[in-house]
Amino acid sequence: MKHEPISDHRSTVDLQNSRRWPRMSASSVAFTFVLSGILVLCYANRPLWHTDLWDHVNYGRKMLQTGALPTTEPLVPLAAGAPMVNTAWGAQVFMAAVLSSTCLGLPALQFGHGLLVVIGLAAVGQAVRKNSGSTLGAVIAVGAMLAVNWQQFLVIRPQIVGVTFYSVVLALLATDQLRRRWVRCMVPLLFVAWANLHGSFAMGLTLMGVWAAGQAVKAWWTSKSVRAALRCDAVQRLLWLIPVCAAAALLTPNGISVYLEILRIGGLQNIQSMYEWGPLTLSMKQGKATLIVVCLLVLATVLSPKRLQLELTLSLIVFGGLAVWSSRMLNWFGPVVGVALGLHAASAWQRWRHKKSDSAGEAAKSPDRRALFTAANVGICFLAFAFSNLGVQTLGGSPLSPTKLLSSRTPITMAEFLNSKSLAPRNPVFVPAEWAGYVFYATDGRVMPFVNLHVHVMPEKLWSDYMHIMLGQRRAIELLNDYDVDLVVTDRLRNRYLIERLLAANEFRLRYKDSQAVVFQRTGTTFDAD
Repeated sequence: MKHEPISDHRSTVDLQNSRRWPRMSASSVAFTFVLSGILVLCYANRPLWHTDLWDHVNYGRKMLQTGALPTTEPLVPLAAGAPMVNTAWGAQVFMAAVLSSTCLGLPALQFGHGLLVVIGLAAVGQAVRKNSGSTLGAVIAVGAMLAVNWQQFLVIRPQIVGVTFYSVVLALLATDQLRRRWVRCMVPLLFVAWANLHGSFAMGLTLMGVWAAGQAVKAWWTSKSVRAALRCDAVQRLLWLIPVCAAAALLTPNGISVYLEILRIGGLQNIQSMYEWGPLTLSMKQGKATLIVVCLLVLATVLSPKRLQLELTLSLIVFGGLAVWSSRMLNWFGPVVGVALGLHAASAWQRWRHKKSDSAGEAAKSPDRRALFTAANVGICFLAFAFSNLGVQTLGGSPLSPTKLLSSRTPITMAEFLNSKSLAPRNPVFVPAEWAGYVFYATDGRVMPFVNLHVHVMPEKLWSDYMHIMLGQRRAIELLNDYDVDLVVTDRLRNRYLIERLLAANEFRLRYKDSQAVVFQRTGTTFDAD
């Protein structure tokens, strides 16, 4: 039984475009312009957020120094000996290497972060373009995915690689590219790279499983035969490809431990205390954005003459349910809802306009200008690079100031104070976990943090005590004494109660303060460099 194409239009447009590549249409110029604008305006020049980045860089730098993957926590003394399965080791090493390069540095991290986001958006948009022939639908898909994942995309971390690969897999499934043998051979290689960069490859396997289930049910509904459904070409391709990709993901230094770690993380108590891992609610900006996009999808589905594809419906249910359970899972819902909305918005628009898709029309009207459109696409890409911070640094030949490249929440001034005094406490320093990575990096490891944002590695008691101190609860000073903390770094914005307790306590004295941070030192203690 042959698999029914997703779209009658797609097969025709796909064949035409495959023969003419890389000669592009006018609509592709508009699409490239939108993506380049997102790259430059939203990411490549946006100051890097201060949280996850620095912890990942620190682990990557440690691995570059030792030439090995740590099996226990290497950077937090109070968590020494805690087992560690580093599923993001490849991305961390890459980030550390880029940052250490004098010709790349922070601007390259900005550009790389934006490029990964844009590739994911492009994959989703291109899936809509190939299925519907509509550039408008592609732009709507990009906008929907960007709206749902906006807050998730603001933080640079290895998970962005996972979202990009996930979007590529979704695009391959939605456009039925797995019918091509060379594509089927490349997908397991993608999973090898994915598994060495981030543990989210499991979401890609889940997506393929959901898609296979949808295609099997659709084939069964048509044939009324389970045997015929399982013999469907599209189902059989996925039934052998999924275990091959799952096995390919074992080709990492962690081996089978990578699967055990993925299963372990979801149930950790430490994870449950993180705001971004909590349920998705309408009190969140991303909750409101998601509701708006879902309402638009319902409207587009009502207006569209096409039915919502079963594979997409199941994917929306599965990944939408995960997003409601944990807002962090919006990363995987965004691409799916983007494709669904883009396809049905394009179909509704074409129905209203009573004409064929814009890309097919342009192909027939102006075939002689395709070389010009290709050159225009290349020119737009170059301009996007030239107007990015990386382009300014590369073409201008002079490095940019960190104050321009880092977010205003990065404790640059406080870290400069620690370096100016060359403070080298013998015991771990209490620092808000969001700042711990940057402080460790900026002081070249002299200031060892109480905890960091790798909460899945931190012992549960240590993390619980950290939260008690952060909130300035009654036992905060007692816990600082129990852990022999001699230096306390506080955030004026988030540690008001802790600051009040430290000011009232005889055990600590004020050492430094600015508009962002307040530093306390234990009374009667001196450090090596005082």
